[in-house]
This record gives sequence, structure tokens and C-alpha cells, in this order.
Amino acid sequence: MIENGIAEMDDILRERIAALKIDRERIQASLDRARTHAVPASDIPPAVVEEFGRMMRENITSGDIPFRKAYIQAVVDQVEVGDRDVKIIGCKTAIHQAMTGSKKFLARCSQF
Repeated sequence: MIENGIAEMDDILRERIAALKIDRERIQASLDRARTHAVPASDIPPAVVEEFGRMMRENITSGDIPFRKAYIQAVVDQVEVGDRDVKIIGCKTAIHQAMTGSKKFLARCSQF
């Protein structure tokens, strides 16, 4: 509407846009830092990958509650508990990969 001249930009919208631009710049800087420090997968020794997998399995099955909750929250968006059923809402692909240990990446993500 502003682009078409139908509405004027007020102070609230101007401040919100400025805040979003600052957030975008901060996130872009974080992404750039992460890319700079990233290690190619081929440089990670297999023993380190195996140890990481072992620790993750232990933490998921018998680790501290905060870790287990954080792991579930990374995969599941919402859990609805009713009188007769429980609904787990999230990305089908992410939940399937977490349940099966699949390494296959599927870009498509639908909710269920």
C-alpha cells in the first residue's frame, strides 16, 4: 500500500522496519562468522563423528531433561493432548529423520 501511494509510512512502521533491518544485519553477520569457521565434513575424523553419535544417543535416551526437551523442541512444533488422542505437530520429514536416524535430506516439509 505504501509503494502504491495508498498509505503513508507512520513512525511505528518506520521503527519496525529499522529494527528488522538491524536484526537482519546481525543475523547475516552471525551467518558469515559461522561460514568462516565452518570445517568441511571431510576434515572431521570418523572417530569424532562416532563419539558424537554415541553421546547424542545416550543423551536422548537417558540424558538430562533439559537436553531431551530441547531435542524434541527442535523436531516437534506442538503436542496436543486430548481425552482420546495425542497429536504431534511438526515437520513430517524432521520427525521421520529423528525417529529413524535417517541421514537423507528432504527439502520438502509438510505439517501433520
